[in-house]
Amino acid sequence: MFENSKQEDNLIWERIKKGDIKSYQDLYDHYIVMLFSFGMQYVDDDETVKDAIQDVFLNLYNSRKNLSSGSVNIKNYIFTA
Repeated sequence: MFENSKQEDNLIWERIKKGDIKSYQDLYDHYIVMLFSFGMQYVDDDETVKDAIQDVFLNLYNSRKNLSSGSVNIKNYIFTA
């Protein structure tokens, strides 16, 4: 999973849109360390960074039915959010 191929990203994205908790959890597990390191470059408070990451994933889950279809780069989406 998460080979960064467009096809793999698209499959994971579609599963998340359908409410697949396992895919959502895998996405979180895959990106949490990278997102935390990224956030700590800008904010010197680990709790603030953790809260921001939680907000990103909560918003992703809550808006999953409104996510765009088609080709998506999950990593770009997550880091932009």
